[in-house]
Amino acid sequence: MTRIAERKSLWHIHGLSENRGIVFGDEFAGLEDLTLATRGGTPVAVPFDISQRELNNVRSAALAHQLGLKSLDYIRREYVERGPQHTLRFPATYRYLLDASAQLKSAAREAAKGYHAIREKPDRPGLFGAGSALLRLFVSFRSAVFLLRNGMHFEFGLVGRLILEQIAWSYAVHQLVDDQMFALNPQSQITKLKEIVPSAGRLYGTLSEQGHIPPTISIRYLDFTNPADPGVHMTMYQYGGIDLTTLARLTDAYCVCIDVVAASIKGEWGAARIRQDGALSVSKQRPSLRLLRQVEKRVRALSGD
Repeated sequence: MTRIAERKSLWHIHGLSENRGIVFGDEFAGLEDLTLATRGGTPVAVPFDISQRELNNVRSAALAHQLGLKSLDYIRREYVERGPQHTLRFPATYRYLLDASAQLKSAAREAAKGYHAIREKPDRPGLFGAGSALLRLFVSFRSAVFLLRNGMHFEFGLVGRLILEQIAWSYAVHQLVDDQMFALNPQSQITKLKEIVPSAGRLYGTLSEQGHIPPTISIRYLDFTNPADPGVHMTMYQYGGIDLTTLARLTDAYCVCIDVVAASIKGEWGAARIRQDGALSVSKQRPSLRLLRQVEKRVRALSGD
């Protein structure tokens, strides 16, 4: 065994068993939850779900700063409430993307928080590595949500692939009791992950193609509306439904993996249970799978399929 396996308490030494060890940011909006409230002048970002009253106040303050005026009431009455950009209006499809991605991020956060709340964790190197990777991975989910909401289709593929590889690696190493985990590469564990996430192989192939942008899919960012003057799409919101569905699949895989790792400690956790014969079972009635099915159904309806 390596030195890491000989420490008295891996979780305590590294602070992961203490509240100060990890913060999930429930109190404040992250960058992925913000949109611009102003167009031109002083740029100001606000949460997507800001109330109309709060939005008007923010815009009034920004415009007052720009114009050098002190009366916010006057600015609000004469400029903001009568202006053409009185409200934050989102198309129905994008509004659903915002709401559904918030649900998925919340599901991932709750899964991570639940695992973090387990205080008594065996000092097993594989478990420490898996748990640490899964807890940190919530940051990657936040990044994926940001890319999804901003139409960064190919970049979403790269982060999505990272997420799936980390989930696969965490599952592959969580039972290891020695330093074998250092010899396992995340990108080589997808086949192992299929034991608990049967669709992992297809999902990994899709994300790899999306992230690598081979010539066969480069047409996605090209615009031939005017053949004489072709253009390039910098962002691609038209693929939002596809990426939202992918995010839902990644969230389900993440929740399943956390439940399996936790069940290796507790015997049963969430959707995962270790039976008396030692076999692992994963419930098909899990909330994350229901959420995935809801997203798939709504995306199909919105796309007209």
